[in-house]
Amino acid sequence: MANNGSPQEDTSGQVPGAADRQPAERARRRLRTALVLATQGITALAAAAAVFGPTGEDAPPLVPPDTASYDTAAAPTPPAITKEQASSDLDRKKASATKDPKYRQPRRALAAAYTVLATIAHKRHAELLGKDPAGHRLDEETREAARRSLKAARLASAMALEITRALAAAEPTNAAHKRDLAAAFRHVGELAAEQEDLNAAARAFSRARKLFEALASADPTNAAIKRTLVDLFEKIAAVSAARADLGAEQRALGRVIRLSRSLAASYPENAAQQFVLAQAYFNRGNISMARKDKDKARKDFLKAVDVLTPVVAADRTAANRSGELHAVLLSSIHRMLGQIAETSHQKQAAHKGLLDSHKVLESLVSAAPTNSNYIGNLSNSSDTLGKMAMARGDLKTAKEAFLRSYQLTASLVAADTTCSTYNRMLLNSNVQLIRLALKQEDTATLRKHLRQARDLVKALDTMGLVPQPPLKRQRQEVLRLAKKHLP
Repeated sequence: MANNGSPQEDTSGQVPGAADRQPAERARRRLRTALVLATQGITALAAAAAVFGPTGEDAPPLVPPDTASYDTAAAPTPPAITKEQASSDLDRKKASATKDPKYRQPRRALAAAYTVLATIAHKRHAELLGKDPAGHRLDEETREAARRSLKAARLASAMALEITRALAAAEPTNAAHKRDLAAAFRHVGELAAEQEDLNAAARAFSRARKLFEALASADPTNAAIKRTLVDLFEKIAAVSAARADLGAEQRALGRVIRLSRSLAASYPENAAQQFVLAQAYFNRGNISMARKDKDKARKDFLKAVDVLTPVVAADRTAANRSGELHAVLLSSIHRMLGQIAETSHQKQAAHKGLLDSHKVLESLVSAAPTNSNYIGNLSNSSDTLGKMAMARGDLKTAKEAFLRSYQLTASLVAADTTCSTYNRMLLNSNVQLIRLALKQEDTATLRKHLRQARDLVKALDTMGLVPQPPLKRQRQEVLRLAKKHLP
């Protein structure tokens, strides 16, 4: 749940200051050092490749990209290394290192070095954006540095691809070169997707898919290649979704499901593999929902529940905090099943789906009592269950649910009084309790929550928000009832 620009909760227990900035500064220094070393390595390997590798007009360039593109701050310029120096050094080491492919294939090592350089530049990009994941509150200098780092990562990965492509063309039967080329295309696609160059990402992923599928056909028992294909098809599905190509997304998820079913059957104790399968069913179900095919969606959601329920149960038994991700997905699936039943006017099934989702959320809040996202989701779930109870005339259950939602939201506001999202949620909780008090003719409860609601309306007004229709209606309702029932 978004907190509308409110800063994230600091759970470190420390007062922000110079000491808190030291780890981040050390991380930045390590990145810069790694960048310099990688660039030096490229310079050395380029010289070595010029000595020992293939030459000719078609050979890819053997110079490192402009290091200024990598946001290196005051990083030193790597020393130049001549062909004579590289030749002498490699000749001296060749006898004792004949088993090392880096010495037999310096161009392959050069491609690997470019990949490392791309990874470092990409990490720098992630570090810069990590200061504000949405990128809205970053200053222009930081945003530009992040853009340069991502652009540099794409340049380095393209260099790695060109070298690897030349190697694969020179030795078309070399399986290692084929794997390197497939991985290079995938890396190029990943960086293109991050820069929202979706067409380039789709082309690169398509080339990687064909290469990895050929490798899988040649070695059908290789689980590592299957996992790589699962990851690749997930990326293809994500790019297809971003391009609004539901058909391509659905086909890619179908491949994820088929591969994941095979892996899940081979490794039934692997929770991560089961999660990937459940996630694929859930994503394909969402596509069916977008196409208004509720029956297909329901079938995929139920399959996801069957896969994920034992995984979440095992996580709880082992007190596995990393299993929170599994529980979040399971809660979402149950909620979607409840919504499908609700739109089909199946009240009991709708209530069951939402209640199952609610129980998972309760377990999440119990495991992580300070997680504002879990608390907010549980508050919304309690509110929904309260409204359902009101609709069927069960005022006692409705009151319990609305009070739970109120308590949870009040804790969020207490932790961050300036967050407009939390204040709107608390206003909604008060409004539900006000309506219930009117039904029960509970004057004391009515006045208590009217006072709080009126104060929240004033607080939201001072935040300068443009009231959306639901908030506008609640605002008018509160002010009208306050005028009538409060002295």
